[in-house]
Amino acid sequence: FLRLSATALFQGCLQAMLSPTLAAVEKRMALMWRQRLNKHICDRYMQHQAYFHLKETMPDLKDLGSIDQVLASDVQSLTDGVANLWHEFVKPVVDIAWSARTMWTLTGQRGLNVQYAYMVGGFIFLRLVRPNLAQLTAVKEKLDADFAFVHARLRQHCESVAFFNGGKAEKAIVERHFDAKQKHYTVMKRKQHAYGVAQQWVGYFMPNNLVWYLSMVYQEITLEKIGGDVSGLTPEQQGDLSHDLRYLATTVNNSFTAFGAIMELYGKVQSLMGHVHRVGKVVEALDKAESVSKGQTSMEEHGTVEQEPGGNVVKFSHTYILTPNHTQKLAHDCSFELTRGQDKGIL
Repeated sequence: FLRLSATALFQGCLQAMLSPTLAAVEKRMALMWRQRLNKHICDRYMQHQAYFHLKETMPDLKDLGSIDQVLASDVQSLTDGVANLWHEFVKPVVDIAWSARTMWTLTGQRGLNVQYAYMVGGFIFLRLVRPNLAQLTAVKEKLDADFAFVHARLRQHCESVAFFNGGKAEKAIVERHFDAKQKHYTVMKRKQHAYGVAQQWVGYFMPNNLVWYLSMVYQEITLEKIGGDVSGLTPEQQGDLSHDLRYLATTVNNSFTAFGAIMELYGKVQSLMGHVHRVGKVVEALDKAESVSKGQTSMEEHGTVEQEPGGNVVKFSHTYILTPNHTQKLAHDCSFELTRGQDKGIL
């Protein structure tokens, strides 16, 4: 008894130290990844006038809402989620491997076939009913960014809005963005709830029936080895059978609990893919801005602009007027002359 008590105390001390240590390591990893990813994006964002080029090419980033939302929210959610995955994945895999060994010892190949057939079937079923969590997450972040943007814009231009008495118009804009955000939240939570019900049913409640079936399989195997029925077992054999059945039930329950944890982990990964998509779009836009700054423009200059040395006239012949990053066309096939001392407007 004293030896078992000492062993249990030692294991408890290890677990008490291990859990907070793993949590601290996870937070440290998330912080390091967030610092490196933020630094990489911010450094490129401030180089080669990328902040201007991205503003001029915002149609390429219309699915994001705003880059500051990606830096402030998506990067943090992505790094925290990735850091949380590694230890949530290790324990279920170890539990399933240990349960498989025990299942093989007690029920043989038949029990393993039943267990893994159910796991594969459950995974296929959940994959069919799973909503597009990545898209739902990406749209949610975009709507959050749009809602924050209209508030920031009002705060920045509040004097002009007040001067033109535009409070009602701004109120309508804010309410429109809020209604769109709330509508998407409602749809998102409804789909997540339906998927959660299916996940709980497949991962936690249906396995109880499988536990009873596997217990029956083990009892049949045991009786075949003994060559009799339950009524012919000795008290010692009945005790061993009862102990093994309880042990088998515990093993199967642990195995399917680990299976349910992996299913939840799969859902988390799909949600993280929405953040991966948004961060990836920003990196792609930075690549495009960098190529523009190096002269790899998407539109070539067209036409000529002539000015005689010492002259008073600048002549444009069939010229395209482009934005500074050469990605948008402001005017097409312009031909006109500018004379010193004269004002000329282009409509």
